[in-house]
Amino acid sequence: MGEARKAIRRTLHQGTRQFAAVDGGLNEAVTPLGEFLTACANIHFALLAVLGGRFPVFLVPSPEVDAGDIRNVYRVRVFREDGDATWYLRDAETNALLFSFDLPPKLFEMYANQGMLDNRRALDLKAQNMAEFRALFVRGDAIRTVRFILDLAWVENIRVRLRGRDAEDRE
Repeated sequence: MGEARKAIRRTLHQGTRQFAAVDGGLNEAVTPLGEFLTACANIHFALLAVLGGRFPVFLVPSPEVDAGDIRNVYRVRVFREDGDATWYLRDAETNALLFSFDLPPKLFEMYANQGMLDNRRALDLKAQNMAEFRALFVRGDAIRTVRFILDLAWVENIRVRLRGRDAEDRE
C-alpha cells in the first residue's frame, strides 16, 4: 500500500498523465484512479471565492480558460446542473464557460424545500449570494482579487418568464 501512495503522490506532483500499477494484476482496478489523477493534473489552477460573505467555494476553470488570461472583472450568468450539485459561471457577453463549483450544502439548505431547489428559489439564491463576489487568484508570488458580477438584468428576465408561466397555469 505504501508503494501505491508513493505512486499517487509522484503522479500528482509531476503531473504525469499515466499511472502505473504497483502489481501487474491491478491494472483494471487502477484505471479509474488513473483517470482521476489525469483529471487532477489537467486542472492547473483554481480560484478561492466566498459566496454571500460566508460560503467558500473553489472555482475550477473550464479547460478553455487560461491562467494567463484571467481578467480582474467578469460579468457572469450562473447555471446549475440537474440535481443542483454542480454550478457553472458563464461569461454574460459571450456565454463562454468560465468556471464550475460545488454549491456549499449549507447554502443549498437555506433555499431548498424538501431537498429540492425550484427555479424561483435558485434565482433568489443567485441574487442574494452571487450578485457580486470576489475570488483570490494566486500566481507565483502575486495575489490578486477577481470580481464576479451577476448579470441582474438576465436574472430579472428569468423572473418575468417564470411569472408569465404562473399566469398561464392559473388560466
